Amino acid sequence: MTTSDTAGPAVRVLAVHDDSSVRDAIHTALVGLPLSVVTASEIEGVADEFTDDAPEVVLCRRADVDRVQSSKSGARLSRLPFVILLRNRHEEFDESDDQIDDVVEVPVDVDLLRLRLRTVRRVVLRERQLRELARQDSLTGLPNRRACDEALRREWERAVRYGRPLSCAVVDVDRFKSVNDERGHLEGDRLLARIGAVAAAGVRSSDFAGRYGGDEFLLLLPETELAAAQVCCERLVEAVTEALQGSGAGGSEPTITVGVGERTPSMQRAADLVAAADANLRAGKRAGGNRVAVAD
Repeated sequence: MTTSDTAGPAVRVLAVHDDSSVRDAIHTALVGLPLSVVTASEIEGVADEFTDDAPEVVLCRRADVDRVQSSKSGARLSRLPFVILLRNRHEEFDESDDQIDDVVEVPVDVDLLRLRLRTVRRVVLRERQLRELARQDSLTGLPNRRACDEALRREWERAVRYGRPLSCAVVDVDRFKSVNDERGHLEGDRLLARIGAVAAAGVRSSDFAGRYGGDEFLLLLPETELAAAQVCCERLVEAVTEALQGSGAGGSEPTITVGVGERTPSMQRAADLVAAADANLRAGKRAGGNRVAVAD
């Protein structure tokens, strides 16, 4: 298996063929293009090379497409936006096959394949942009609820698979209804945008911050145990307090409350982790808010 990377917005490509000369020709054709390429002799297990990012383009034989659909990794690979069939010149091809987007004959014409992949890359990047927009909250610019759910599922599966710690925090704006009632919804929107910006700036590159809905935000902290997550969230509370200083009316500064939970062996699903953080959030609100709340 070989990989190659280039600068720029790279499209993730998987090329599978049992003939090394075909793989070499494909690799030669793609050198210099803004692609992240993995070549392999068989389909099984290849998806793991991309960790969270499944390939966006696959070049393979028809039998490999079937294997993708039936393999354990098929749940990820079957959603590929573009599949290019590698077939011998005299091999039959069903033009009505809706799992195939394009066909390249073997032996590979290097120049033709480069031209095809340039076109495919533009299509994939446009689709990627549309998917990103569909996962973005228009008010805060953070990932929206759909993206939160996807990130939660992804991090939960990784933590369970490798037995790694995972913490989750639910952030809620204290007395947000009063802000809307007393100062108007536009001011409430500005407040959410400012808190979202502070949250995005305050998390590590490996963490996730998104708008969970209404005046709530979701933080996911992989590889982080409860005590360390509590420290991170206390810093967030301090940063929000500083950022919002002087923005209150009548001496009442906006504040946030954060409930934190950590994945435990007794939890059966990702929703249990969010529920634990949410339960701690409610306890923190009952205690007066403007704090980080964890289970005793």
